[in-house]
Amino acid sequence: MKEPLTVIQAIYIHSKHNPHKVALIKGEKTITYCELYKNIVSASLFLTSIGVYPGAKIVLSASNSLSFIYGYFATHLLGAISVPIDPNITKDNFDYIIRTVLPQAIFMSQPISNSRSIEDLVVEQTPKIRDKQNFPDYDTVADIMFTTGTTGKPKGVVLTHSSIISTAKNINMFIGNGTEDVEVVPLPLSHSFGLGRLRCNMVSGSTMIITDGFLDLQSIIMAINRWNATGFSSVPTGLSLLFNMMGDRVGELLRNLNYIEIGSSPMTVDFKKELMRLLPTTRICMHYGLTEASRSAFIEFHSSPEDLDSIGKPVGSIKMEILDDDGNILPDNKVGHIAIQGNNVMKEYYNNEQLTKESFLNGWFLTGDMGFKNKEGFFYLFGRKTDIINVGGRKVSPAEVEEALIKHPHILDCACVGVADPDGFSGEVVKACLVGDSNKISVNEIAYFLKGKIESYKIPQIFEWVESIPKTNSGKIKRHLLKK
Repeated sequence: MKEPLTVIQAIYIHSKHNPHKVALIKGEKTITYCELYKNIVSASLFLTSIGVYPGAKIVLSASNSLSFIYGYFATHLLGAISVPIDPNITKDNFDYIIRTVLPQAIFMSQPISNSRSIEDLVVEQTPKIRDKQNFPDYDTVADIMFTTGTTGKPKGVVLTHSSIISTAKNINMFIGNGTEDVEVVPLPLSHSFGLGRLRCNMVSGSTMIITDGFLDLQSIIMAINRWNATGFSSVPTGLSLLFNMMGDRVGELLRNLNYIEIGSSPMTVDFKKELMRLLPTTRICMHYGLTEASRSAFIEFHSSPEDLDSIGKPVGSIKMEILDDDGNILPDNKVGHIAIQGNNVMKEYYNNEQLTKESFLNGWFLTGDMGFKNKEGFFYLFGRKTDIINVGGRKVSPAEVEEALIKHPHILDCACVGVADPDGFSGEVVKACLVGDSNKISVNEIAYFLKGKIESYKIPQIFEWVESIPKTNSGKIKRHLLKK
């Protein structure tokens, strides 16, 4: 079988060599690889009919739907650039992204002005598939993924076709999944982790079951049982919810799994050991990475029981090092900047040459995390260089939350930090420290005030009234003092 150079080419090859293999399951609907590729071609014909050309940018509401998947890969087939966005994105962030990329077309779950329905991409026809297909060049841009920046404005991460397929192959090589696997994916496809699992399954030619997130745990449990799942991907929050619902019966539910991939937010060592106890024969793999350098390092719990508090080692051809401020590689056990080189690293930040330049040092991508490497080659996080808050794998800029809070008439000053989730679900939650008259407004009223102004996961879960916000002489917030 010919080695695919892009993910869309991998789908085409599977459609030819294994056409009746089920590629996707959503609810009661099953889609074979043959049907998947035909639906992608149909969606591409529709996009062509409205004037989409190679290099055009197409904004797609990345709902966990078949229509999004058809549109996403149809965009790639045409050599256009997909811009997946969270279906629940705020109007301000949506408007900012549209102004930034100037897309040729917009497809939303709930259409708004100048957009079409994502369901328009589901075309009821059977296109003729040519024996020789034209696929995008390996090094052309495939996606622009927007993620929250330190200023509160989303930043566009530019990923090439070579990056996304190389990353998928690296992940598959470490996890060891293959054609016969059936994986349940409750992750949002708008997030780098969920979209990455889609690519991994399409490259390996396996079956992916799409569910609608962790709020409907019953549908996840039913999917695992009904389809005899052998794989499962989750954030720690999702596994915590399953444990809270089922206790030790989680081991029985997941006993047939060949692998689990976990990522996007921290997980306690005790929780990792509990998973190992309940799943003694399952490869439990946890990744470290970010949208700019997806899944750079992995650790498999059973193989590395003495290093469970580490983020693992780099996989495949990826290189990781600890650098000092001048870009020199530091010796073992010295704290410095965690830096990455490899085919998984982004091309650039879209339309932001300065930020791109600041993010690379001597050819290394700087993750923004500080850490060290031990003599066995395991990497450990020491602390975050930036103040970005990690809520269940979704990054929150404190500046964005503060900008919304300060608009309230009874709040005179404020600062936000990330603190450990007291319920143990999200890794971190947003804590807001407020200056003002606490007698004039309750914290519930403040939370209600923020609804619709920022996404729900960015709304602070902890509020504290303080006399003043500690700041430096230059006016920068001393956030570390607010985490106590």
